[in-house]
Amino acid sequence: MSRSLLLIVSVVVFSLCAETRIKGDLTGMNLDESGNPFIVEQDIIVPDGQKVVIKEGCVFLFNPFTGLQVLGELQVKGTQENPVVFTSIYDNQYNTESPQLPNPFDWNGLLVTREAGSITLSNFHLQYSVYGIKSQNPGIKIENGIFKQNGQFHFTVMDKI
Repeated sequence: MSRSLLLIVSVVVFSLCAETRIKGDLTGMNLDESGNPFIVEQDIIVPDGQKVVIKEGCVFLFNPFTGLQVLGELQVKGTQENPVVFTSIYDNQYNTESPQLPNPFDWNGLLVTREAGSITLSNFHLQYSVYGIKSQNPGIKIENGIFKQNGQFHFTVMDKI
């Protein structure tokens, strides 16, 4: 095998196996599908006064007892062809090496605080969490969200289903 072909094969294999482990503050992170899957090791946070954009095709695999807390601004910009996915680390559709099947209550969900800024979620899937999206901010905007197999609820605003 020639060196250039070997290099191309190595790059393709490496990019297919890439993953990004994340926790804490998401400010300044490049959240596009080149980092897939994003393995959430501890809670991830959009801090007060900061804006985070999640681009189409991103897949977030949440470990147990983790979630996304939004205190600032969040834009989820999936497309119908390439949605953003928020799911369990055990979801074998996205983690083929999972030691078990996914279940409701596998991870916490998305928590939007009352003080959060502009929140827009477009073309996304959210599955296998405890509470789906729990928003204390009535201005949240959702377009084409698919909720599946969440434990308590799929979506609440100001504590109302």
